[in-house]
Amino acid sequence: MNNTRNYVISYRNPDTDGAACSIALAELLTVSENQRYDPVLLGNINEETAFVLNYAGIDFAPVPFCAEDASSVVVVDTHHRSQLPEDFPFHKVRLVVDHHSGGDDHLFENAFVDNRPIGAAASIVAEMYFDRGCLKKNMLTMLGFAILSNTLNFSAPSTSDFDAKMFQKITDLYPLPDKSVAAMFAKRAAVLQQGLHAALLSDFKKFETKRADVGISQLEIYDLQAHIAIHEIPSILRQIAEEQGLKYCMFNGVDLKTKTSIVICADPQTAALAGEIFHMDFPESGYGHTFDRILLRKTDFIPALNR
Repeated sequence: MNNTRNYVISYRNPDTDGAACSIALAELLTVSENQRYDPVLLGNINEETAFVLNYAGIDFAPVPFCAEDASSVVVVDTHHRSQLPEDFPFHKVRLVVDHHSGGDDHLFENAFVDNRPIGAAASIVAEMYFDRGCLKKNMLTMLGFAILSNTLNFSAPSTSDFDAKMFQKITDLYPLPDKSVAAMFAKRAAVLQQGLHAALLSDFKKFETKRADVGISQLEIYDLQAHIAIHEIPSILRQIAEEQGLKYCMFNGVDLKTKTSIVICADPQTAALAGEIFHMDFPESGYGHTFDRILLRKTDFIPALNR
């Protein structure tokens, strides 16, 4: 192998899908291209991801990202400028693997962008493993969990037949016990032990849309409203908006038990924006509205903000 520095990177504080894709794709490219690729996880990994890595037997050592030293970069589970480091070398990116709408494709002028309207980026990385005949148990097991995580066990609106197909191919080789899947989802509530402010930041993303720059926190937790104090969220969102320099800030809480969502806004102007997204009146108090289905940023918020 040569000494070039190649990175696989996702957004800051990645979820299980982003972390799994970074690790698995770095491993696949290292093996198949005869040069080392280092997975980069910016920020922290959550309890769910830590559980998955431990279950799959993956001992991950964080690698710092240095834009100047990068020979090439692969980006996974995002292609939004606002979710990448300020000094990010877009011209060094050779491949983008994502499943989100409204990204900044034009910035990746030297990259092949594989962006599909599916439930999990891990499904694309799993396909790459099968196409290249690499059937490593630990990596495919991790990707299987990531598919389940991001599709919310195939209940998310973004779930596709392709996700189900890739998951089936993985579990035909390496089954995932139901009790282990349940244990993974149970780890999601652990984020609340850090306090509500930290929990809302744990999966917070900034989006540069046609309408406005918007910050959206998203938590997907079993029996959500039994775990969080809904009335405290608007004031915390206002704090986050001030910290992040954002005019609009909202929260999308997904209850995995009831398969419903609650959208909460920081202030009246964000409530007005949310009302435009969902074609309804949002209360100016910011306490939001409950929907009788699962909403996700990538399917229900960002496409509407980019129309």
